Amino acid sequence: MNDTLKFWMSALGIPIVLAIVGYFINNSLQQNQEALDKIKFSDQMVNEVFDTSNVDKSMARVELLPDLVNDKKFVKTLTSLVVNFWMEKAKEAAKEGNDSVFEKIYTASKNFKLEGRALRDSIEKNPQTRKADSAYTAEQDGLHYLQIGKLEDAKRSFETAKKEQVEFHSTDKILNILKTYSKPISDSESSAIGQEVLGRIKVAYPYKFHSAKIVPAAANN
Repeated sequence: MNDTLKFWMSALGIPIVLAIVGYFINNSLQQNQEALDKIKFSDQMVNEVFDTSNVDKSMARVELLPDLVNDKKFVKTLTSLVVNFWMEKAKEAAKEGNDSVFEKIYTASKNFKLEGRALRDSIEKNPQTRKADSAYTAEQDGLHYLQIGKLEDAKRSFETAKKEQVEFHSTDKILNILKTYSKPISDSESSAIGQEVLGRIKVAYPYKFHSAKIVPAAANN
């Protein structure tokens, strides 16, 4: 091989080598950037889904995760962590009698389809939260009875709520409000008193009316 050929092979080889090295460097940098972007996204999502001040926002983010992320393992893991997180918060709220927090979590679990159903099923299976759920339903029945002016039925509903979940702070106080009224002598009086009691409950416990609607009682005749 003459010197001229060696020169041209060497001259052409250097740019090729540099191009190959440059390709691998750029590819590595791109992968690192993608990894950094994924970490940033993960941090953002974790901060949002574990935001204890807004359970609805948390559940909404989890519901949207499959549309935002292609990583199925990431979606499954984060979703499971979020459902377990809010389940623990629901148990804690039931234990401490914090009905406002429990109602927010339970209402959110009813408002969302997929992961909301998973959370709702967990709440309804756990002995402690199941009692709180029954008390919540009985209170909603009581509020419904107040709407239609049936004070005695409302009292019975709140008494049922107390039996199911004696720790709820508001139940006793609402029962005391109801017991200050004697049995009305007419339907019109009963209706007026029911609205008055509802007004007092709304002032003292406005969160009890945050649901989309008050759940109708099973029997309202």
